[in-house]
Amino acid sequence: MSVEQEKIVDFIGDNEAANEVVLFITDHLPWDDSANEHLNLLQKKINKYIAFIESGELVQLRPSAVSKKKVIEVQTKYENSDIANSFYKHAKERMDGSGIELRFSYQGN
Repeated sequence: MSVEQEKIVDFIGDNEAANEVVLFITDHLPWDDSANEHLNLLQKKINKYIAFIESGELVQLRPSAVSKKKVIEVQTKYENSDIANSFYKHAKERMDGSGIELRFSYQGN
């Protein structure tokens, strides 16, 4: 599963210590000449995750999530470009107040 499969939630995990449920997006795509297409895929995938959480599907699938903080974490294979960092900053700002935290982590090659 990956960022290219926009209708699929890649992975869901629990961080019991932080009382969080984390929905992971795996992003294996490089930030190269196809950055606009990459951003489009990432935006669609994040929007799918938001809808999955807000519709109640997450809680139906994982009832313990009802009382936990919701986190979407994008795990990237490649370091972010300036375009990617700008996108992430904008996406985080747009999600402020939604009750869903957006995180990004670089996993390396």
